Amino acid sequence: MEKISFAARLIEARTQNNLSQSDIARGLGISPQAVQKWEKGESAPRSTQFEVLERLLGRSRQWLMFGSDDQFGMQTLVHEINELRSCIEQSLSCITAAEHADNEEKVHLIAAAKRILQSTKDLPYP
Repeated sequence: MEKISFAARLIEARTQNNLSQSDIARGLGISPQAVQKWEKGESAPRSTQFEVLERLLGRSRQWLMFGSDDQFGMQTLVHEINELRSCIEQSLSCITAAEHADNEEKVHLIAAAKRILQSTKDLPYP
């Protein structure tokens, strides 16, 4: 399942409301080029700008950021952070154990740490 980015949700909400990039920019007191960069995924709004975006687009900050008006997006993010933290802790345990191991054990422990860290590349990020 492909995750839709903030940029895609911004474009969707803006077009559904028949607003131009200039309309959004004017409402926020910024340049249209800044909005264009958001829609290209090159940058993102400041947290203080979301209140105005919510009002202009009729969408919640939660929906703009995660694609859901409930807490699902935040729960998913917290879960992914916890998975990543667990992988890092396991990897550090392997590396710590390798410091006190003989050479053959070090090779195996370091390889295990690398596999654990490699598995973090498969975690989905919003």
